[in-house]
Parts: sequence; C-alpha cells; structure tokens
Amino acid sequence: MTSMFPAHFPFDLRFSATPRTENPPAQGRPRLSLSPPSAGWMRWRFDWRGEAAAVELSYLFQLDNIWVWAAAVAHRLLPITLDIDQEGVLAELCAEWDDIRKDSLRLTLRHVDDENRGREFERHVWFDDRARWLRRLGYVFGNRLNGEFPVREWNCGSPLWPESSCFLPWRWPGQAAPWTESPWQPGQLQAWFFAVLAMTLTPIGNRFGVMGEEGEKAARLRFRFVSLRQEAARGAALALGLDLPDESADQKAATEALLELFEETDYPDEEIDGSRSAERENGVPSMMMRRNRLLLACADLEGSLRDTMRLLDDTASRFSKGDVVGLFFAKHVRCGDPSWHGCSFSIDDPRIPEPIRESARKYVVEGGELWFHDTTLGGEWWLLDDAGNLIEAFWLE
Repeated sequence: MTSMFPAHFPFDLRFSATPRTENPPAQGRPRLSLSPPSAGWMRWRFDWRGEAAAVELSYLFQLDNIWVWAAAVAHRLLPITLDIDQEGVLAELCAEWDDIRKDSLRLTLRHVDDENRGREFERHVWFDDRARWLRRLGYVFGNRLNGEFPVREWNCGSPLWPESSCFLPWRWPGQAAPWTESPWQPGQLQAWFFAVLAMTLTPIGNRFGVMGEEGEKAARLRFRFVSLRQEAARGAALALGLDLPDESADQKAATEALLELFEETDYPDEEIDGSRSAERENGVPSMMMRRNRLLLACADLEGSLRDTMRLLDDTASRFSKGDVVGLFFAKHVRCGDPSWHGCSFSIDDPRIPEPIRESARKYVVEGGELWFHDTTLGGEWWLLDDAGNLIEAFWLE
C-alpha cells in the first residue's frame, strides 16, 4: 500500500502536495511577519483581512530548512511541502502549481496532529506569483536574520553557537526564480538540485576562518555548514537511488574531536582532564593552542568528506554536460557520425547500422529515407512524414 505521506527528503522536505479538501476557501495574499526570538521561539505570522495564522518556530527546528524549501520552489521543484515541527502540532507549508503558464503558485498552510496527520486543525489556501512570493518571504527572513539577531535568546544555550541561517542569502531565491527552467523529469531535477546545493554550501562554509578573535564561533559555523552539505548529499543520493559512502573512521574521529573542543568552552567549569592540563591556564584553554586544534579539527572533518564531495562533483558535472539521462537510464550507443546531423540517408545505406535498418523497414517502403539527428547520447535516426513530422525514432542501446 502506498503511503499518503511519502518519506522525507533531508531538510524536512516532501516532494508531494498536502491532501486537498473539497472546495477550500481561497484567501488573498497574506501579510508576513516574523517576531523577534524569545526564550527559543519565534512566531511566523500570516495575516489576512480579518483572519490570521501563525507558525511557532522553535530553536530545535532548523531555520535553514525554510531557505532550502524556498530555493527548491525557485527551481520549480513542485509540488513541495515543508514540515515544521512545533513540538506537538505539525505545520505544513506546501507550494504547488496553480497555473504553470502564468508562473502562479497555489500555497497551503495547515496545522495537523503530529502523530495523526489525518487530524487537521487549521487550513489556509492562497495564490501568488512564484517570484513575488519568494521575494516577500526572503525579505521577511532576511531582515530578521541579520547581524543584530539575538542568537543567545534564540538558541537558549551557549552564546558561542551562531545561527547558520543568518549567513544564507535569503533574497536570492526570489531573484533567481524568473530564470529557472528545465526539461528534466522531477527525479532528475531533484538530484541536480541537491548535488548543486551541496557544492554551493561548500564556499559559504569555507568563508569562516578560525584564527581570529571570532575563531570559536567561526569553527562552529564551519561545522554547521559541513552538516548542511552532508544533508544535501543525502538528498542527491536519495533522488538518484545511490548509496553514499559510509561514514568513515576519519570522519567520525574528526566530528568527535570538534564536539569535544566545543564542549570545553560550552562547559568551562567542568573538572579538567589531567592529560590536558598542560594546555590550560587557570582552567581555561590556551587560546593559541586551542585555535590550532580547532583549525586542524575543521580541516580533518572537511578532508574526511572528500569521497562524498567527489561523488557529488561528478554527479553535478554530468548534469552540466547534458548527460543527465545517463544517470537514470541505459545510455545509447553512438549510431552515427556527428557531422551527419540533419542529413538524410536511403534506408539501404550501409552507414545506417543494420539493427536500425531492420527496425525501420517495418515502417518505410523501399527507397525511403531516414534523417540522422545527433544527440549527446549517441544520436538517433528519424523517420519523417512528407510534412516533416516525426513518425518514429531509432537508436542503439
């Protein structure tokens, strides 16, 4: 039996629409606002005339997921639903096509029981231009998640942990939306999106060095962006039906080393390990030695991801060469010289491979012709009618 709610992709995404109800009342475009954080919560408010709804964002929910959802909408990965855990009640934000010719979205926000999604508490439906919706969303989150964002009030923990979503380009999805278009099938586009996302997050994470005054926070940011890259890598593998390399011993060791370093400053009053006392002055880690350890641990962690990133780089490069179909189907064998593109040949011409001539004879009378069309997959032989319309295509596998 097929589940009504397909398995999640990373970032709490599902490439499916929310179940529809009969004749839902459509509302106008809502006014969006995002409250300042308070004790680990922010309220994302949707206001219509005379009606309102809110999504309660907890610090346990990754704000990065909203940005990734927006980036996916920008790249036409529709329908797509983002699940937002509100600790007991689940919010679902769904974008799907209303009219693809007009680039118009149908958007649904609903609240359901976290354990029984069939139990719905609230539903709101509205329509908006795709780029305009993304610009509005990016404006609201970009303005809140700026350099003055009170991180400690948000994460309810160590002030040394920055909020990674403050460093994402929130306005970029709205700017990119008008220029994205692809003939690929949904699974192909999903794989490309996650692969390129992982490659894109690499330079963002690498912007943060660990040697300056803010070295402690920068190391944590790099660690966080490595985690985001790993999630994107899992998304690409899931879309392609591939298995990523297992977490290596080096990767586990590098992760543990970084977390151990972070704990030293998160909990400075804990008893000092005698084996490390030489590195401390009055119970506090020596700054120079600590920064060196942070730098080496970050480098070790990123180095341990080489196999994963090499797989993604190869995937992304195959997409960029137009060889995307080869990732999903058996690749065609070259069946003609590229210089023959657009030329016609008699069906008896020996330059046409014999298997193709045999197949074409079922459709072509003696003296008929085939046209060669070169492709990145090896080429095809086309049978056209008198008006130039395609009757059948032939290739080798």
